[in-house]
Amino acid sequence: MELDNLKNIWKEFSAQETDSYNAQQIKDLLSGKSKGVVATIQQHLQYEIIITAICLVFFVVMPFIYNGAMLKILMGIWGLLCVVYLFFYRQKYLLVKTASITNDNLKSVLDNLVLKLKEYTKIYFWSNVLLIPFLQITNYIVAEAVMGDVFERFSSGNGIYIFVGYMIVSSLLMVEFFRWYIRKMYENYIIQLEQYLEELKEF
Repeated sequence: MELDNLKNIWKEFSAQETDSYNAQQIKDLLSGKSKGVVATIQQHLQYEIIITAICLVFFVVMPFIYNGAMLKILMGIWGLLCVVYLFFYRQKYLLVKTASITNDNLKSVLDNLVLKLKEYTKIYFWSNVLLIPFLQITNYIVAEAVMGDVFERFSSGNGIYIFVGYMIVSSLLMVEFFRWYIRKMYENYIIQLEQYLEELKEF
Protein backbone atom coordinates (compact mmCIF):
# COMPACT_ATOMS: atom_id res chain seq x y z
CA MET A 1 0.00 0.00 0.00
CA GLU A 2 2.80 2.44 0.90
CA LEU A 3 4.53 1.64 -2.39
CA ASP A 4 1.35 2.42 -4.36
CA ASN A 5 0.94 5.70 -2.52
CA LEU A 6 4.55 6.60 -3.28
CA LYS A 7 4.02 5.86 -6.99
CA ASN A 8 0.91 8.05 -7.08
CA ILE A 9 2.71 10.92 -5.38
CA TRP A 10 5.58 10.64 -7.88
CA LYS A 11 3.16 10.66 -10.84
CA GLU A 12 1.42 13.76 -9.52
CA PHE A 13 4.75 15.49 -8.95
CA SER A 14 5.96 14.61 -12.46
CA ALA A 15 2.71 15.88 -13.99
CA GLN A 16 3.00 19.18 -12.13
CA GLU A 17 6.60 19.61 -13.27
CA THR A 18 5.64 18.94 -16.91
CA ASP A 19 2.69 21.32 -16.79
CA SER A 20 4.82 24.06 -15.27
CA TYR A 21 6.69 24.40 -18.58
CA ASN A 22 4.77 25.77 -21.53
CA ALA A 23 5.79 25.70 -25.17
CA GLN A 24 7.43 29.14 -25.00
CA GLN A 25 9.57 28.15 -22.04
CA ILE A 26 10.72 25.03 -23.87
CA LYS A 27 11.59 27.19 -26.86
CA ASP A 28 13.60 29.52 -24.63
CA LEU A 29 15.44 26.57 -23.13
CA LEU A 30 16.24 25.00 -26.50
CA SER A 31 17.25 28.36 -27.92
CA GLY A 32 19.81 28.81 -25.14
CA LYS A 33 21.17 25.29 -25.58
CA SER A 34 21.40 25.74 -29.36
CA LYS A 35 23.35 28.95 -28.94
CA GLY A 36 25.80 27.12 -26.68
CA VAL A 37 26.36 24.35 -29.25
CA VAL A 38 26.75 26.85 -32.10
CA ALA A 39 29.26 28.86 -30.05
CA THR A 40 31.30 25.66 -29.50
CA ILE A 41 31.33 24.88 -33.24
CA GLN A 42 32.36 28.45 -33.94
CA GLN A 43 35.23 28.13 -31.45
CA HIS A 44 36.43 24.91 -33.10
CA LEU A 45 36.50 26.69 -36.46
CA GLN A 46 38.61 29.44 -34.92
CA TYR A 47 41.11 26.85 -33.70
CA GLU A 48 41.33 25.31 -37.17
CA ILE A 49 41.86 28.71 -38.78
CA ILE A 50 44.76 29.42 -36.39
CA ILE A 51 46.35 25.98 -36.93
CA THR A 52 46.04 26.30 -40.72
CA ALA A 53 47.64 29.76 -40.60
CA ILE A 54 50.57 28.30 -38.61
CA CYS A 55 50.94 25.50 -41.19
CA LEU A 56 50.94 28.09 -43.97
CA VAL A 57 53.85 29.91 -42.31
CA PHE A 58 55.70 26.57 -41.97
CA PHE A 59 55.29 25.75 -45.67
CA VAL A 60 56.51 29.21 -46.64
CA VAL A 61 59.61 28.99 -44.40
CA MET A 62 60.51 25.32 -45.14
CA PRO A 63 62.03 25.91 -48.64
CA PHE A 64 64.43 28.47 -47.15
CA ILE A 65 65.74 25.88 -44.65
CA TYR A 66 66.23 22.90 -46.99
CA ASN A 67 67.28 23.08 -50.62
CA GLY A 68 65.70 21.12 -53.44
CA ALA A 69 63.46 22.08 -56.34
CA MET A 70 60.94 19.30 -55.70
CA LEU A 71 60.66 20.26 -52.03
CA LYS A 72 60.01 23.89 -52.94
CA ILE A 73 57.28 22.84 -55.40
CA LEU A 74 55.58 20.62 -52.82
CA MET A 75 55.78 23.28 -50.12
CA GLY A 76 54.25 25.73 -52.59
CA ILE A 77 51.39 23.32 -53.31
CA TRP A 78 50.74 22.74 -49.60
CA GLY A 79 50.88 26.49 -49.02
CA LEU A 80 48.21 27.03 -51.67
CA LEU A 81 46.10 24.26 -50.11
CA CYS A 82 46.36 26.05 -46.77
CA VAL A 83 45.05 29.22 -48.43
CA VAL A 84 42.12 27.23 -49.86
CA TYR A 85 41.39 25.71 -46.46
CA LEU A 86 41.55 29.12 -44.79
CA PHE A 87 38.92 30.37 -47.22
CA PHE A 88 36.86 27.20 -46.58
CA TYR A 89 37.04 27.63 -42.78
CA ARG A 90 36.27 31.33 -43.04
CA GLN A 91 33.11 30.70 -45.07
CA LYS A 92 31.88 28.12 -42.56
CA TYR A 93 32.79 30.40 -39.67
CA LEU A 94 30.74 33.21 -41.18
CA LEU A 95 27.85 30.80 -41.80
CA VAL A 96 27.80 29.75 -38.15
CA LYS A 97 28.41 33.28 -36.88
CA THR A 98 25.56 34.79 -38.90
CA ALA A 99 23.10 32.11 -37.71
CA SER A 100 20.76 34.30 -35.68
CA ILE A 101 19.10 31.89 -33.26
CA THR A 102 15.94 33.48 -31.90
CA ASN A 103 12.64 31.98 -30.85
CA ASP A 104 10.92 33.37 -33.96
CA ASN A 105 13.09 31.50 -36.46
CA LEU A 106 14.63 28.78 -34.28
CA LYS A 107 13.29 25.85 -36.31
CA SER A 108 14.28 27.21 -39.71
CA VAL A 109 17.73 28.33 -38.54
CA LEU A 110 18.52 24.98 -36.91
CA ASP A 111 17.22 23.07 -39.92
CA ASN A 112 19.37 25.08 -42.32
CA LEU A 113 22.42 25.01 -40.03
CA VAL A 114 22.25 21.23 -39.55
CA LEU A 115 21.98 20.72 -43.31
CA LYS A 116 24.94 22.99 -44.07
CA LEU A 117 27.11 21.51 -41.33
CA LYS A 118 26.43 17.98 -42.60
CA GLU A 119 27.54 19.03 -46.07
CA TYR A 120 30.58 20.72 -44.53
CA THR A 121 31.68 17.64 -42.57
CA LYS A 122 31.23 15.39 -45.61
CA ILE A 123 33.35 17.66 -47.83
CA TYR A 124 35.84 18.11 -45.00
CA PHE A 125 36.31 14.37 -44.51
CA TRP A 126 36.73 13.43 -48.17
CA SER A 127 38.97 16.38 -48.97
CA ASN A 128 41.32 15.27 -46.20
CA VAL A 129 41.22 11.63 -47.34
CA LEU A 130 42.05 12.64 -50.92
CA LEU A 131 45.04 14.61 -49.64
CA ILE A 132 46.63 11.53 -48.02
CA PRO A 133 48.60 10.51 -51.19
CA PHE A 134 50.01 14.04 -51.46
CA LEU A 135 50.91 13.93 -47.78
CA GLN A 136 52.78 10.64 -48.29
CA ILE A 137 54.66 12.05 -51.28
CA THR A 138 55.59 15.06 -49.16
CA ASN A 139 56.82 12.76 -46.38
CA TYR A 140 59.00 10.94 -48.91
CA ILE A 141 60.49 14.14 -50.35
CA VAL A 142 61.07 15.71 -46.93
CA ALA A 143 62.73 12.53 -45.62
CA GLU A 144 64.97 12.47 -48.66
CA ALA A 145 65.84 16.14 -48.28
CA VAL A 146 66.55 15.90 -44.56
CA MET A 147 68.21 12.45 -44.34
CA GLY A 148 69.85 12.41 -47.78
CA ASP A 149 71.93 9.31 -48.57
CA VAL A 150 70.80 7.50 -45.41
CA PHE A 151 67.18 7.53 -46.59
CA GLU A 152 68.13 6.52 -50.13
CA ARG A 153 70.04 3.47 -48.86
CA PHE A 154 67.12 2.50 -46.63
CA SER A 155 64.52 2.87 -49.40
CA SER A 156 66.49 0.63 -51.77
CA GLY A 157 66.39 -3.18 -51.63
CA ASN A 158 64.23 -4.71 -48.88
CA GLY A 159 63.80 -1.35 -47.20
CA ILE A 160 61.32 -0.31 -49.89
CA TYR A 161 58.83 -2.97 -48.68
CA ILE A 162 59.04 -1.59 -45.16
CA PHE A 163 58.48 1.92 -46.46
CA VAL A 164 55.47 0.88 -48.61
CA GLY A 165 54.01 -1.02 -45.64
CA TYR A 166 54.47 2.06 -43.50
CA MET A 167 52.68 4.21 -46.08
CA ILE A 168 49.70 1.83 -46.25
CA VAL A 169 49.32 1.49 -42.48
CA SER A 170 49.81 5.20 -41.83
CA SER A 171 47.25 6.05 -44.55
CA LEU A 172 44.63 3.81 -42.91
CA LEU A 173 45.40 5.33 -39.52
CA MET A 174 45.04 8.83 -40.98
CA VAL A 175 41.61 7.96 -42.39
CA GLU A 176 40.49 6.77 -38.95
CA PHE A 177 42.01 9.86 -37.36
CA PHE A 178 40.10 12.17 -39.70
CA ARG A 179 36.89 10.22 -38.97
CA TRP A 180 37.44 10.52 -35.21
CA TYR A 181 38.47 14.18 -35.43
CA ILE A 182 35.41 15.26 -37.42
CA ARG A 183 33.09 13.28 -35.14
CA LYS A 184 34.61 14.89 -32.03
CA MET A 185 34.78 18.41 -33.44
CA TYR A 186 31.48 18.58 -35.34
CA GLU A 187 29.28 15.49 -35.71
CA ASN A 188 28.52 15.10 -31.99
CA TYR A 189 27.33 18.71 -31.89
CA ILE A 190 25.30 18.29 -35.07
CA ILE A 191 23.51 15.36 -33.39
CA GLN A 192 22.68 17.63 -30.43
CA LEU A 193 21.23 20.26 -32.77
CA GLU A 194 19.17 17.56 -34.51
CA GLN A 195 17.79 16.45 -31.15
CA TYR A 196 16.79 20.01 -30.28
CA LEU A 197 15.18 20.32 -33.70
CA GLU A 198 13.14 17.15 -33.13
CA GLU A 199 11.98 18.50 -29.76
CA LEU A 200 10.86 21.72 -31.45
CA LYS A 201 8.81 19.80 -34.00
CA GLU A 202 6.73 18.26 -31.22
CA PHE A 203 4.87 21.52 -30.57
